[in-house]
Amino acid sequence: MFGYVAINGNTIVSQGGDPSVYVFVKPVNGWADATETAMLTARRGQRKNHFGFSVALTTNLIAVRAPFQDAPGVANAGAVYVYVKPITGWKTVDVANARLRASDGGIGFGLGFYVTVSGNTVGAGAPSAGGNGGPGAVYVFGR
Repeated sequence: MFGYVAINGNTIVSQGGDPSVYVFVKPVNGWADATETAMLTARRGQRKNHFGFSVALTTNLIAVRAPFQDAPGVANAGAVYVYVKPITGWKTVDVANARLRASDGGIGFGLGFYVTVSGNTVGAGAPSAGGNGGPGAVYVFGR
C-alpha cells in the first residue's frame, strides 16, 4: 500500500506497505519505468507506530513520522526519524541519522503526527501535547 507522498524536485518519498518509506529519484530516461532508489526503515519503526504515515523532505533531508512510538516508560509519546542524504545519493538504510523526541513528551503526545521540513529544520506537531487531549504543540528541531 503506497500513500502519504512528498515531492521535492526530482525526488518522491512515499510510505510503503510495511513499516517503511520508499525514495524514488527520477531516472535519466524519465519516470515511466522507475523503481525505488532506497527504502528507509527504523529499527523500532513497527506498523503500530504508524512509521511513514506522514513524510516530508528537502533536497538532502527526509523526516518520517512515528506518532505512536513509545519512549522509555511513556506510551505513544511519538518520534520523528530523520534521514540525511549520503554524498553518494539515497540508499537503503534501517537506521535513521536521528530520532527526534519531545523533551517534555508525555503519554499519548503523538509527536510527529504531522511533519514538515525547511532546509535543516524539522517541525513536528503533537496534537495531544498537554495531556488529556490538551491544546497540542509544535516542536521545532534544528540541525
